[in-house]
Amino acid sequence: MTNNKMSPNFLSEPNWLIPEEPVQESLEPVDAEPKIESSTPLRRRLLVTILPAILLPLAFASVLGYSIIQQRAENELKQQLKQQSLLTSEAASQLVEQVGKISLDVATNPLILDTARVSTQKAEFEGLVELPIEELEQRFEETKLLEVNQELNDYLVRILKNEGLAEIFVTEKNGLVITSSGLTSDFVQSDEDWWQNAKRDNLWIADPEIDKSANTFAVDFSQAIIAPDSGEFLGVIKMVIPFTAFDQLGQLLKYANLLGSQQVQLLDTSSSTVIDTLTVDGPSDTQEIIGGETIAQIAGLLFEALQKQGSDSEQILQELQSQYALREWELNAINQDDTEKLLSISFSYQGKQYTLSTIPNLDWVSIAAMDITEIQGANRGLLVIFGVTALVLGTVAVVITIQLANQLSAPLDELSYQARQVSTGNLEIIVEPRGSTETQTLAKTFNNLVTSVRTLLRERVAEQEKELELSDKFAQEQRQSKESLQQRALELLMEVDPISQGDLTIRAQVTEDEIGTIADSYNATVANLRKIVAQVQTAATQVAETTSANEPVVQSLSAEALRQAEEIAVALERVQEMAQLVEVVSASAQQAETAVQQAAQTVAEGDANMNRTVDGIVAIRETVAESAKKVKRLGESSQKISKVVNLIGNFAEQTNMLALNASIEAAQAGKEGRGFAIIAQEVRKLAKQSAQATIEIDKLVAELQEETNDVIATMETGTDEVVTGTKLVDETRQSLNKITAASVQINQLVEAIAQSTVVQSKVSEIVTQTMVDVAAIASQTSTEASAVSSSFEELRQVAQVLREEVGQFKVS
Repeated sequence: MTNNKMSPNFLSEPNWLIPEEPVQESLEPVDAEPKIESSTPLRRRLLVTILPAILLPLAFASVLGYSIIQQRAENELKQQLKQQSLLTSEAASQLVEQVGKISLDVATNPLILDTARVSTQKAEFEGLVELPIEELEQRFEETKLLEVNQELNDYLVRILKNEGLAEIFVTEKNGLVITSSGLTSDFVQSDEDWWQNAKRDNLWIADPEIDKSANTFAVDFSQAIIAPDSGEFLGVIKMVIPFTAFDQLGQLLKYANLLGSQQVQLLDTSSSTVIDTLTVDGPSDTQEIIGGETIAQIAGLLFEALQKQGSDSEQILQELQSQYALREWELNAINQDDTEKLLSISFSYQGKQYTLSTIPNLDWVSIAAMDITEIQGANRGLLVIFGVTALVLGTVAVVITIQLANQLSAPLDELSYQARQVSTGNLEIIVEPRGSTETQTLAKTFNNLVTSVRTLLRERVAEQEKELELSDKFAQEQRQSKESLQQRALELLMEVDPISQGDLTIRAQVTEDEIGTIADSYNATVANLRKIVAQVQTAATQVAETTSANEPVVQSLSAEALRQAEEIAVALERVQEMAQLVEVVSASAQQAETAVQQAAQTVAEGDANMNRTVDGIVAIRETVAESAKKVKRLGESSQKISKVVNLIGNFAEQTNMLALNASIEAAQAGKEGRGFAIIAQEVRKLAKQSAQATIEIDKLVAELQEETNDVIATMETGTDEVVTGTKLVDETRQSLNKITAASVQINQLVEAIAQSTVVQSKVSEIVTQTMVDVAAIASQTSTEASAVSSSFEELRQVAQVLREEVGQFKVS
């Protein structure tokens, strides 16, 4: 750059190398220095030119970098609010779906189905359906159950404890409670709204309220019991989800990193009831809605827009925007599958940033909020860092620029001073070459010039006449040389001009004069720059290709880590089930030990009973003889029963015919006879059942007569075997003694099994805890793999930008 400025200026100076007029004969110095027009020194010009070119981009880059990072931080916090709202929506939906699956499992349990059918038949047989509710409540006040079934009650209690429910109970088709996890508030539930809604809709989720039976603030979940074969309504299951169950949302959101003023809330839009609130400190018991009644109204309109698809939905959203003056609002519709859809809206309102998301199949809305001042203040500390960095870099740039200016201008200042000395007539001056190649070349040229001038002047003193003759010719040649030198300098400037446009393939023509030296220096510098640019292009391409090639691998790693976390969670459930089975085995071993002890005691009692048995056998012999006589009389009575059964069968056939005629008459009567037709149909069923029963009784009587004859023969044989039985009793006593010894051995084995199960239970607990730790590690691995995938994407984008920037240079 310095040479470009020096060469033209140097060539454009007046021709003072060879005077056009004849030189004086004497070598006396000029009386005064020639006047030099005032101009800016080279050092100051370098500083004025280079410093702004360095400091202004540095300041602009600092401001731009801080603005980009600040905007990115704000966008990340807003996106985090969206993720927290959607995560809360998904978690609440999964919790309700889990309860729905539990209720469906209970509703399809064969034991529940059979109990519901039997309980309905019992209630109708005993006429409980016709009794007033007050009388039923008073009659079953103690248990609140139609019939106590401890097995079913224990089954519901286990579900309640395992799933964290507040209450669960089952009613038959008339609304009477048949089993429950605890004492309910009412025995008759058919007059309750939730019971009627569940019967009508099969599934009903009530608004949050105080549940009277569970005595807690909760959400009622009701499921109809439907017979799988006939579709008949058999009853209703009610499950009460306490608000404490939603505290597990905090566990799900601990990976969402709640910061500062961030809050997440679950709201029921129909009743404006706060279900759960999560803050940085954890779950909160507050019932105050985030943002007040206005946010509750916006949540209600959002749910209403979800219900009304199409133009009605758009009208509601326009009303929402115009009524509440929302700023920076954004609405997103998310399709979870073919049937479920949710809406999510983000906006700024009264100093807070909000994100509201609906929950599938519920009228609930999840709310995530954060103070806007806190969002805008994110990464505010980077402003100081950027300022200090810019100040340090600017100071370093100024120092380097000043040193560079001094290094470039010092040789030229010295050369200028020596030139002034020469202009005063001192031709003994010799300039020491130093500085850059160009300044050294200029110094050597100056020395050669001074030497030439000195020699020339001395020769001209001796050969003044010859010089006078040749002066005109020499002056003409000197002017041509000067013009040629100026022309070559202009050609050099034109040759290297494309370099400023990014074309590094340009080479300046090298000649044997001073301009050739400058051109050679240009070519060397451009060649080095071309190599550097080519290397940067190659490196940028390799980085882009490497990141693109590794991105699928990192994404696959992230997916595999997530799948591994899910499989470990499934394995953890299996280990927990195994631990429960070990506890069951331990309890069974203890029961077996008790049973063996009871068996040993029973054997001892049996030995004493054997003695009484011998006495009883003698009495049996006499009783058998008497029984034979009575059995004969029983045979005669069975013949009489057979006659009566035949008579009942005839009555059943006649009743069936009468019921058929009544059904035909009722059908002819139309709508007025529909009720009578149903009664006639039931009578026909009873008549058929009676006819079938008489056939079965007739068969039983025939079998009874046949077996009576066999009994008579058997009793006669039994009399003979009584004597043999006495001997067998004695042998039995000996066998009981052997059983006693075996029972002792079994008792010892059962004790060993019980101890083994205790050890196995402890080992299962250790394995369960280990699986929990592994699941946590797998979850963390999945999160970190996702972060690595995002970093690879950012690296690929940076490499692409670098490749585009370097691509502006032409190197081949």
